[in-house]
Amino acid sequence: MSWGCAVLDAVGRHAYLSGDQSYEMASTAKVDILLALLMHATEEERELTAQEDAHAREMIGRSDNDAAWSLYRRMGSEEGVSRLWEALGMTGMIPEETSWGLMQTTLADRLRILDVIVRGHPLIDPRLLSYGRSLLAQVDAEQVWGVGDAARDGEGILVKNGWLPRSTDDFRWIVNSTGLIRSRDTALRLAVYTKGSATKEDGIALVCRLLATARETLRV
Repeated sequence: MSWGCAVLDAVGRHAYLSGDQSYEMASTAKVDILLALLMHATEEERELTAQEDAHAREMIGRSDNDAAWSLYRRMGSEEGVSRLWEALGMTGMIPEETSWGLMQTTLADRLRILDVIVRGHPLIDPRLLSYGRSLLAQVDAEQVWGVGDAARDGEGILVKNGWLPRSTDDFRWIVNSTGLIRSRDTALRLAVYTKGSATKEDGIALVCRLLATARETLRV
C-alpha cells in the first residue's frame, strides 16, 4: 500500500503534502487531456467542435474511456499531453505509450494543474478554461467522492477522480481524487493518490480519510 496527499489552502497559504514519489494517474489524467484539448483549440483560435465538446462532456462528466481515447489520440497521444506539461513547466510528469491511465504525476504537479484551472494560463483561452471548469463542476453524483466528501455545507467543488485495478499488482486498486473546494472564505486545492487497496471501495474509504485528516490538520 502506498499513498500521497497534498492540500493547498490558497487563502491562508497553508500547505499539507505527504509523499514525494510519482503516482499512476488513472482517470485523473482526463483533466490533462482536457487541458491539452483547450490549449490546442486556443492555438488554432477556435471554439471546440461539436464532437470535441460531446467527447469532453462524456470524458469528464461520466469518466467515459472511449471519449478520452478519442480526444487523447486527437491531441497526439502522449506527445500531445507531454507538450502541455512542457508548456506549463511541469517536470515531474511521466508519459506512457500504451495507456493514458498509466501516465504518472507528482503531487506538486497536480497542484500546478489545479492552479492553472483556477487562475488560468496565457496558453489557454479564458473562455475555454471557464468551459473546462463547468465540466468539472458537473461530474455525475456517484463520482464525486473524495474531494466531494471532504466538502462542507455551502462549499462548491470541482472534481475528477480515478480508479483502476492494476494487473501488475494482483489487480489491487489505484484510487485517486483531485479537485477544488471553494466558498467565500475557502479556496482549497486537493490531490490524493493511492495504490494497493484490495477493493475500489477500500481505496475510496482511504482517500476520504486522508482528505478529512488533511483538512483537520490544516484547520481549513
